[in-house]
Amino acid sequence: MSVNAREEHHEHVELFGKPALFTNSRIERSTVPKGFHCYDVRGSDNDPGSPVTVENLVAVNHAATVLTPEPVAIPQEGYRRFKGELNFLGECMTLAEFCDEHGLTLGDISELPDMCFSVLPSDGSLICVKHSETGYYKSDWDTGDPVKNRELADFNNEELGVSRAQEEAMVIKSMTGWVSQEPSSQEFGMEQKMSGM
Repeated sequence: MSVNAREEHHEHVELFGKPALFTNSRIERSTVPKGFHCYDVRGSDNDPGSPVTVENLVAVNHAATVLTPEPVAIPQEGYRRFKGELNFLGECMTLAEFCDEHGLTLGDISELPDMCFSVLPSDGSLICVKHSETGYYKSDWDTGDPVKNRELADFNNEELGVSRAQEEAMVIKSMTGWVSQEPSSQEFGMEQKMSGM
């Protein structure tokens, strides 16, 4: 069961040296406001509740979800190990309280998600499309079967709270450009893309 990002009482954490919010629940991606990024946390095989990596989406061994006001650079492997860079600060707070404490503005709910899954019309490959980025990423979960890939994209998008209309809009914008993007955000996204790959 997923929770509403705005209603949840999160744990205040420091993630890779930056302030973030942590919950053991899955967050309904459609409730994440503009300006925030949502990532899943994978637990270890021996202890699924023990955080090991941060990823865009975790289906197996989901341990938690984190919200960050700045994007986390995820390497090409599709995950980033914590390596001791997840520190619990000992307080629980709502998203609004987090924004107050860190001088952030709590934006509206984003029309489009941070990411979604789709299939390439040309060969049926499973792909991942990220908000504000041109192009797509081939998914490691590709089955080689276009029908199974479509089912997998639908399943993952449902888990992320992404509708088919949102998926289609994301795919189109990834090809034609994100014209509504603010220049400063575009520059940061390009910097992240270059350093995170």
